[in-house]
Amino acid sequence: MSNATHKSIAQLKKEAIVAYEPNHFSIKQWLNSTNKILDAAKLAKEINENNANETIYVNNIRATSILLEIIPKHRDYHHEIYNRAGSTYSDFFKLRNT
Repeated sequence: MSNATHKSIAQLKKEAIVAYEPNHFSIKQWLNSTNKILDAAKLAKEINENNANETIYVNNIRATSILLEIIPKHRDYHHEIYNRAGSTYSDFFKLRNT
């Protein structure tokens, strides 16, 4: 049997908090950070580090939080989406705002 101690879900959720304002970094920097966080989770799994499941959980929550909560609140988010999405989004955006 393993003598490893495990953190509670509440502790892990607290560790996963991303404590920066959306505009603290550019969208590109947020995306790069997200990729690094996900790479760290993959590495923890590959090397089977102690408490790998906890590391994977925390990193996946952080990455999800950045993608679903932080980036959409970034001041440049709608501008970036509008510029990259093409005419379909442009038409939708115009209709939505009329």
